[in-house]
Amino acid sequence: MSTVEGHRQEKTTEGTLVHVSDSTGHAPPLPEQGEDDGSAQNTTYEKLPLSYYLTPQFLGTFLARSHILSGVPAFGITCNAGYFGWTLASNSLTAINEELGPSDSYLWISLSYTLTAAVACLLFGRLSDIFGRRWFTIGGNIVALVGAIAGATAQSIGAMIVSNVLLGFSQPVQLSYATVLPELVPFKYRGLTNAYALAVTIPGAAFGPVIAKALISHTHATWRWSYYIHIIVTSVGLLLIVVFYFPPKFSMLQGNRKRWNVVKTLDVGGMLLFIGGMVVFLIGLSWGGGAYPWRSAHVIATIVCGFLTLVALVVYEAYMPKHPLIPLSLLRNRQFLLFLVAGCSGGMIYYSMGIMWPLIVSELFTTDLVTQGWLAMSSSGGNTLGNVLCGLFYVMFRRIKWQLLIATIGMTAFIGAMASTTQYSQTKSIVISIIGTIFAGFVEGIPTISVPYTTNAEDIGLAVGVFQSIRVCAGSIAIDVYTSILSSRTASLEAKNIPKAALGAGLPASSLQSLLQALAAGSPAALATVPGMNPAIEAAVAAAQKSSFSGAVKIVFLVTIAFGSLGILATLFLQEIDHLFTDQVARKLYNPIKRKTEDSAAEAMEKAVVIQEENRVG
Repeated sequence: MSTVEGHRQEKTTEGTLVHVSDSTGHAPPLPEQGEDDGSAQNTTYEKLPLSYYLTPQFLGTFLARSHILSGVPAFGITCNAGYFGWTLASNSLTAINEELGPSDSYLWISLSYTLTAAVACLLFGRLSDIFGRRWFTIGGNIVALVGAIAGATAQSIGAMIVSNVLLGFSQPVQLSYATVLPELVPFKYRGLTNAYALAVTIPGAAFGPVIAKALISHTHATWRWSYYIHIIVTSVGLLLIVVFYFPPKFSMLQGNRKRWNVVKTLDVGGMLLFIGGMVVFLIGLSWGGGAYPWRSAHVIATIVCGFLTLVALVVYEAYMPKHPLIPLSLLRNRQFLLFLVAGCSGGMIYYSMGIMWPLIVSELFTTDLVTQGWLAMSSSGGNTLGNVLCGLFYVMFRRIKWQLLIATIGMTAFIGAMASTTQYSQTKSIVISIIGTIFAGFVEGIPTISVPYTTNAEDIGLAVGVFQSIRVCAGSIAIDVYTSILSSRTASLEAKNIPKAALGAGLPASSLQSLLQALAAGSPAALATVPGMNPAIEAAVAAAQKSSFSGAVKIVFLVTIAFGSLGILATLFLQEIDHLFTDQVARKLYNPIKRKTEDSAAEAMEKAVVIQEENRVG
């Protein structure tokens, strides 16, 4: 049974019985059901024969979600499509703006993706818990396909923004491995599904920067190939989902209840408050320090209004709806909240690498596009490796609290050590970034795997959706903090270092203003026209720019230590969840052909009983 009747439900002959887990987040045992009871719901590992795991539905679902297509090495179908949809595009923004712009609006390409993804995470999780995941999954991938086609054929920045709105809205569906796959396997093996899903996303997740730069440099269609790849991968994944993915459908989740009756109980007010508050808040954050100064009315008003709307959402959920979008029992679940804080902390630190490392590579180490892609892979590849190892260690060693604590300490230490980065530390910085992002992969992966353990099967989508939405919001806050520090600190250091370096190298004092204007223009030709300029002065100015940038980078990475400390503190209060690693299976797929045959047989049997009873009475 599903979730509209409250945070915890199970089917009874009279209707539904609401029961809530305790404040520690230890969910009550799931009711055991037989393999052939027709519910396609909770059962145990022993009650599912080996043949179940070899059915086309099970194998096809894993293939569609995160598998290797025969003959195509390591293409993680829809999950890989989700990574391709953003990793390639985000590494091509400059090239996109150069071809379709230039326009300041190109920044909305990434912003629109983040906004819609943050909103869609919760909506997909909650609604698919209630109505079943199959058609939401199919619909989400169709939206992704349309978005990829729009991106591949775009002739303006506006069209690219529309494309990324669609891709962002479909992102929670394409990256729903944390919701869909764990519920299909025994509790004790859930970590393996995440390791498995992420291992085969390596082409998009780890090699994305390299592929994007290579496509720009070596193909006629340049950045458009990023979207062509997305179209190909999504099409294959969508086909596999349509053919093989048959999770519990509405009638299995809701019994005899009618769809329209369930629709009428949805918390529309909560949805509107959530969407409005999240979108306005994130827009305000994105404007700050970029489109408008942080002290401007535009920024302050949107951030305050968005935040107050989200506060109003919590109050509304507590008192108004009978069936809330986000039950307060989830927000009172201590284990869930601690995993949420730890996951947000890890995300906020990892975003520092996601934003800063590509800039460090291009500003301090190399100007060659393909080389930039390879060096940037040390961060994305390290994080992917950490995610994969995390899933394996999760099952092999257990003791989840201590794994997360060690990983959070390691991540905080090594990412913080990136503060030592300069233009002369390329090898050292690469090694530190790899180790730090491997730990970050653990800190990202462990809470993601653990959140489903804090709730019952009927609310897995809800819990994961809330977790992902809040983590996206926390990541946006971190990005704005980092970029604001970077821009302001770089400007202040350049104002001090560049004049000193230029004059020390022999630039006439009368040419200093011309030099600063040429640097602001960003044109090598303008720099060459500065009176008294020579190669030695140019080299001194370039070195001063790099020193200023590395000085700003130092402050950014020192700030990450504060976020990491918050994660360490949250982890210390976690309780172990090893006792939840049982043989129970939350959901099982069904065979639509067999199900239809059984339904027809049951209907015929009912008619026969009715006829027999009528004949007896007659």
